[in-house]
Amino acid sequence: MIKSELVDGFKGDGHVEVEQLGDINIGTYGPDDYVLETGKQLQAQVITNNKVRIFDGVMVIQGRRDVIAANAYTDVPIDNGAQGVKRNDIIVRRYTKDSASEIENTEFAVIKGTPGAAATDPVVTVGNIRNGDTLHNMKLYRVRIEGLNIVGVDKLYKTNMSLAQLNSNLGTGGIVESGAGYV
Repeated sequence: MIKSELVDGFKGDGHVEVEQLGDINIGTYGPDDYVLETGKQLQAQVITNNKVRIFDGVMVIQGRRDVIAANAYTDVPIDNGAQGVKRNDIIVRRYTKDSASEIENTEFAVIKGTPGAAATDPVVTVGNIRNGDTLHNMKLYRVRIEGLNIVGVDKLYKTNMSLAQLNSNLGTGGIVESGAGYV
């Protein structure tokens, strides 16, 4: 049996399911993790050697939209480094789903690397939300630590171009006359 349902229409009751919205978003933005071209696009700023600030923006996490409100920010704590060693930590936006209640949530998390003579990235769990995984980490930043100091923060996410920017890049202004094709 095929289930088909009008999502963007009034039916008199709450009928839109999160899986439907997720699939619509995947069809619109793509199946991966992205930051959209709005706000400060999750810009990162080192505040101290134990704190990285993440500014406002919109994430699409495998079809789930997640927003840090305009002009807001979140401070992400970073554990102390140690003298004479290097370490890479990965800041992620962690998606979880409680399998009993089906409640979904997101939060910032830091996956701490192993200190050593050379820094390597820690293993980051990546799930598939559409297939029912209850844990997925969207990689945002690699925090490079040498000794006690944060020496760099590397962007790890993809930015998804807005439709306005895409249309501008195509040179059509987004308008195609009936019967006309792209040149």
